Amino acid sequence: MRLAYDLLDPLEYSGSALILALTGCYPKVHQSVFVQGRKNRKKIETLPGALFEPDREAKSDFPWLRKEAGLAFKLAEERTDILLCPGPRLTLRQPCKTAVLIPDLDHMIFPEHGIRGLENRIRWSIQKTAVKKSNRILTYSSFCANHISRLLGVAPSRIAKIPAAADGKMAPVYDRDLIERTKKENGISGAYLIFAGGSSKKKNLNDLAEILKLFPDLPRLVVSAEVDEELKRLLAGARLIFTGFKNRTELAALYSGAIAYVTASSYEGFPWGAFEAMCCGTPSVAYDNSSFGEILGGSCLLAENSSKSSLAAAIKKICRDGQLRLKLQALSLERARAFSPEQAAKEAMEVFSSIHKESYFPDEK
Repeated sequence: MRLAYDLLDPLEYSGSALILALTGCYPKVHQSVFVQGRKNRKKIETLPGALFEPDREAKSDFPWLRKEAGLAFKLAEERTDILLCPGPRLTLRQPCKTAVLIPDLDHMIFPEHGIRGLENRIRWSIQKTAVKKSNRILTYSSFCANHISRLLGVAPSRIAKIPAAADGKMAPVYDRDLIERTKKENGISGAYLIFAGGSSKKKNLNDLAEILKLFPDLPRLVVSAEVDEELKRLLAGARLIFTGFKNRTELAALYSGAIAYVTASSYEGFPWGAFEAMCCGTPSVAYDNSSFGEILGGSCLLAENSSKSSLAAAIKKICRDGQLRLKLQALSLERARAFSPEQAAKEAMEVFSSIHKESYFPDEK
């Protein structure tokens, strides 16, 4: 069985972690990684089978069409059996069996994440058709699997849920000196809460800001995300510390030093920030919606959905109850073991083996 992974576009963490797990756990399986651009090279340039395309400026109005044509040619040249595309970027022409990884459908659920511009609408129309042709859609939660089935019109039998692969750098940091140095470098002193991820409207950072204003005895909140100046002005006076995005080493130290990870998000196909915190042994507080309970299990405190008073009560509880924090820290590390790279690679490979036995090829549709 010859596998290939498409990294022709910049790849988000959700896909690169799985590909690193697969190539690391199954070195004897023929696996090719198609790469274009600089963003992912440091992560995968040492992997066997990595095939780099030269960086070049596209002259056409639709450069992605040229990329997709080139990928179809390479798949045929490599005699690939199965292509995994980490993101809904499959080519319409699929000369082999295919699987696509979709961790969430933000852009279909939230208007502000919608497809804008003529080129992007054309591209999404083509990609959606290509995804629906694929042999299998992979996702990380049953919650997202249900959305994929409903919004894309795909039969549940063609959707496979696998565990996300935890990043090896997202692990508890026990070096107090490292934690304190990281805090100092980011202007943090004393106890703190943490939030990491994007700052889009669905994250509801204003809910967290209001809670901190109402309860000044709560620790400050470290926001490890890129936040524009307008939003910072709206959140002023809420005792927030903005650090911007941090590298994996720094972020693991910040997670490990925090009392808890807190979020007021209204939707997560997969809750990456809370998941990373869990892998570092840090419990989370979140609204009881989307995939939080499914992924975090009993390692978090869930508040009544959209109830700021309930979320505030849960944050106060975890800040003031040391025994509860110790219990949730232990449960976090126990829960994180279910998302080891080995387990993620094993379940993904089982899906590929199932696809390999099928007679269906996407281009027959």
